[in-house]
Amino acid sequence: MFKGKLGLTWNRFQEQSENLAFRVDGGYFREHFDMNFRMERIGEDFNPSYMGYVQGNGTTSYSAYSSVSLDFDSGTLDDMWFGINPRYSIDSCDRNTGSGVNLWAGISTISRYHLNCWSDYNDRWFDPYEGPSGRWYNSGFSGGLSLSTDFRKPLAGWVSANRSTYLDSQMKRFSLGLKIKPTSVLSFDVGPSLRIQEAATRYNWSEELWEKTNSDWKSLSITASYMITPLMRIRLNGQLSRLERTWETESSSCISDNIWVNLLYSWEYLPGSWFHFLIGEVSEDEEDPEFTVYAKVSRFF
Repeated sequence: MFKGKLGLTWNRFQEQSENLAFRVDGGYFREHFDMNFRMERIGEDFNPSYMGYVQGNGTTSYSAYSSVSLDFDSGTLDDMWFGINPRYSIDSCDRNTGSGVNLWAGISTISRYHLNCWSDYNDRWFDPYEGPSGRWYNSGFSGGLSLSTDFRKPLAGWVSANRSTYLDSQMKRFSLGLKIKPTSVLSFDVGPSLRIQEAATRYNWSEELWEKTNSDWKSLSITASYMITPLMRIRLNGQLSRLERTWETESSSCISDNIWVNLLYSWEYLPGSWFHFLIGEVSEDEEDPEFTVYAKVSRFF
């Protein structure tokens, strides 16, 4: 398989020369073996503005991934898989912006229990968006694992834990999930999670200086889904969260409690074509919720 994407932006109020972006993929895919190579370039002046957001202008990146799966004819194991994903990325000044390698592996049992684990190494890299002029971060390792039960059952769940390199420190994440399905058309999902960011050096924009900061973020997400027909469904989404962030400058520290809820209606009016309508509050991670009315129509040809 070969595929490519090409983008070009233009702004009549600015002189632009590097306003092109493209991505090229080439891959080989079999039943138990996948392999793919990618090259991507985002120009310095490429700016889709309201059509989308790009973080990484002026970067050239190369990546590859390969995965292998094995089937087992036993009374316990069903299959096993593992893979590798090396990557290399530089900016227009030849600074590393995200080079490293990711490894993953997993197994599933006959009863549909899944165990996944992963590890990642990221080389010393430059972040152009941290601080007024960017900064370098040291290399580091990250890793995690997750376990899930059979989601075909009326009661199922999952648990995950990971530790990752964050700036010049570490971040830990723990999460649980529980799915209750009393009938074939009605389901409830409950997911508590905890994120602990250890003291790390970040730029405090309000004080215009570098400081140590840490945070704890706790959340509980709740979702209820009901299938009106096989092609029409409604979903109620909600979340309770609490963020505690501490800076060396005490006045910049904060505690924030958020509660938000929204209702989503979805209709597959033609095979592969959807109409979505959402009303209510929406929040992204630490951001305060905002009331939103949103509609989207997609058509598959």
